[in-house]
Parts: sequence; C-alpha cells; structure tokens
Amino acid sequence: MIAPLALLLWLAPLPLDPAPRLAVRAGEARLACAREVRVLDRRSGELTLTQPAVYVESGAASTLELTWRARASVTLTGPAAFELGAEPRLVLDRFRTVELEARRGPLAVEISGFALFELGTGAVRLQASPSGVELLNRGGATLELRTLEGKKLRVQPGRTLRLVPEG
Repeated sequence: MIAPLALLLWLAPLPLDPAPRLAVRAGEARLACAREVRVLDRRSGELTLTQPAVYVESGAASTLELTWRARASVTLTGPAAFELGAEPRLVLDRFRTVELEARRGPLAVEISGFALFELGTGAVRLQASPSGVELLNRGGATLELRTLEGKKLRVQPGRTLRLVPEG
C-alpha cells in the first residue's frame, strides 16, 4: 500500500526546468553568451543554456533544435540569428524556416522588423523570403500578433498570414 504522502508526491507534476536546451542536428552554430563564443556542431550534444540571454547564429546547412522541457520547442532550418532567454522567449533576427510548438505556453516570439506574438498552445511555421515572412498557424488556438506599428492581427488555425516590411 502506498502512503498518502508518497502518493501525493508521485502524482505531483515534475517541476519545469526553465533553462532552454540547444542541439545542433546539422551544420554548425556559434553561441555567444557573456564574453564567450563557442562553435557547436552535432558532436556538441545537447547543451543546457543557463545564461539569462544567449545569442546564436547558424549557417545555411544548419538545423537547430531548442527545447524548454515540457513547455515549448523550436526547430530552425537554414541560416538563422536569434536571441533566447531562460523563459520561453525567442527574438528572431534572421531565419529561413522556423517550426514553433508550445505545449504549456506561452512561448513569446519577436520577429525583428515585423511582429510580436505569444504562442499559448499550438504550432506555427515561419518561412522567410526576400519579400517578407509567411506565418502558418498549423493548429491550436487563434494566434494574435501585434505588428511593430501596433496593429493587431489574428490568424485562425489552418490559415496563413503574409507579413511584409512597412515602407
């Protein structure tokens, strides 16, 4: 027979580890935090990022995976430059393709020069092109974005939104 306290501890959810993890699946990436720059590749394994802010750049043939345990995950394919923090937050400076998934959001995302949004639960694909950014809400809740000009936009699940630079 299981004691009541042991049963309560067994049923309690595991504490969420707020530190993101980064893995390079293909190509290489440069990780800058504090005063250190590291070059990473597949052999580097999965790194737990404990710094409050980290900047990452990857090359054209790269695939990177970010995870915030049980909360959110991000896969970046192609050249990218981004900043991330301990809480699920991502600032995308440059990218080709980004797949975002939030299970226990929110995952805060800023697309530099375009918009900000929080992904509560669901999945989103971002695809950059010379003419702008295409955002596909793959599923979950309706996504609400705020452009840098302050305009609010809504993207229903299964719908695509094209963001173009102002001016």
